[in-house]
Amino acid sequence: MVASAYRWDVSSAGVTFLGAALIVATAYHHIVHEPSTVGQVIAPTAAFLLDGGLAVGVAAAGIAMARSDRGPEHNRTVAAFGAGTGLAFVAAVALTIGIRAAEGRTVPEPEFVLFTAVGAGFLTGALAGEYRARSRSYARSAARKRDSLAFVNGMLRHDVRNDAAVIAGYAEDLDGGEVATGDRTAATVVRDRAQRVVERTKLARAVAETVSGEADPDAIPLAPLVDEAVASARAAYPSATVTNEVPEGLAVPVNEAFRLVLDNLIENAIEHHNGDATVRIDAARNDDRVRIRVLDDGPGIDPETRSGLFDHAAGTAKGLHIVNTVVDGLGGDVRVEDREPEGTAFVITFPAAPDERQDGSETQESPEPYVSGGRQED
Repeated sequence: MVASAYRWDVSSAGVTFLGAALIVATAYHHIVHEPSTVGQVIAPTAAFLLDGGLAVGVAAAGIAMARSDRGPEHNRTVAAFGAGTGLAFVAAVALTIGIRAAEGRTVPEPEFVLFTAVGAGFLTGALAGEYRARSRSYARSAARKRDSLAFVNGMLRHDVRNDAAVIAGYAEDLDGGEVATGDRTAATVVRDRAQRVVERTKLARAVAETVSGEADPDAIPLAPLVDEAVASARAAYPSATVTNEVPEGLAVPVNEAFRLVLDNLIENAIEHHNGDATVRIDAARNDDRVRIRVLDDGPGIDPETRSGLFDHAAGTAKGLHIVNTVVDGLGGDVRVEDREPEGTAFVITFPAAPDERQDGSETQESPEPYVSGGRQED
């Protein structure tokens, strides 16, 4: 049970082995060999406490690396700095001994100073390596946070700007009491779009955590999340037909940010349709993966636009770029495919939740074959 807490890699195992070897070597030299040479025990024991203590420090550093969750790259940096500094110390001491030997003067018991140089040098370098590794980690974390803030800023500018434009347009109709579409008044449209703006701002924190790599979502039922997205789309686009065909009980490891993915895919399908769009969301579990599809009956995607479909300049965060970035941050992947005879399918896959992998249920298969394709977005 205790061994499961250790994450051994080459660096941590190598440092621990070096420390253990130094402990054995110093113990043999100072405790076994040296007392018979010098005719006493106190001085060799003191020497062992120094050299052996440094050796124990080296072994402890290796064990600490194995217990740490900072990863192999961090451990490699610490081990490399420690080994390099230890070798430099030993080289300096060895050079000193060599010069004295060339002068015809011998250095009594060079092993003592060499053991001290190895242990002290390694621990000094390891501390420097730890500082270096942490500095790099902090720098990467700061860069991720900066990028996530830029992404969320671009996301809010994109989504809120779109909804604000609709609100402004219908606000003009509201002054004259005009009817927007069907039995929906301009006031209804303004209210619904304003509510969507509020929903977007509430998702900002979850999106920032996802993009920065800080999200660690638990598995949640997918159907209720899709229900919310479908209800929002129906309110915003009453002429479109949007349906949820996700089976109850299917869970995926996502957080609130995934709602933004669903909203953008549904809106993208509706806004790029030539008429009244029909959009369907379904999902199925295939072995250890859950596949989620957003399907439409639109005109499809021009093949020339597919290669850069999810790409935008850093900080712009437009529709499908938001989708790709959030899905990637949640540990999934997204692709786009054509439907027959017409339409597009955006397919998102995530690892199945543990209870989904082990429930013994039969794998669900999608009824429709695909071929590659895509859709243009704003």
